[in-house]
Amino acid sequence: MGVGDHGFTGKQNMYDASMRAPLIVTGPNMKKDFQIDEFVSLQDIVPTSLEIAGAPKPDYVDFHSLLPMAAGQANQSAYDAVYVAYMDTQRMIINEKYKMIIYPVANVVRLYDIQNDPWETNDLASDTDYKQVMDELFLEFRKLQKDVSDPMDVTTFYENFFAN
Repeated sequence: MGVGDHGFTGKQNMYDASMRAPLIVTGPNMKKDFQIDEFVSLQDIVPTSLEIAGAPKPDYVDFHSLLPMAAGQANQSAYDAVYVAYMDTQRMIINEKYKMIIYPVANVVRLYDIQNDPWETNDLASDTDYKQVMDELFLEFRKLQKDVSDPMDVTTFYENFFAN
């Protein structure tokens, strides 16, 4: 996965070939041959493991157990959008329809309509028809960024990107 996708040779990028790795859950009370395609976070493994062990979830754990979805008791993700950060070079927000990737060091913003362009081949960021979509995504991005206490402020970069 990810080898050569979008010109990258590693998995340290925000494209789906790297981001959408399969997560397999098995155990007692799990539905057999059950598959879902929902947003989850790698950090969801912590509360899931704690629940399996019968341990209480500490207040500082902000993520969600996957057991209700894995058991077929819930069919929706706990997330409307997912925020991802990689070092100081990449930030991303993805929701059901769009993915916005921000590369502050490279001075690049990308936008993909992942419903109509699942291979992420048509970057819509420079299309002025999508500026409102991007601004709305960026507001949600900032909220999620604050929720996870990411100190990197890309607001000025984002505003300057569209000024050029």
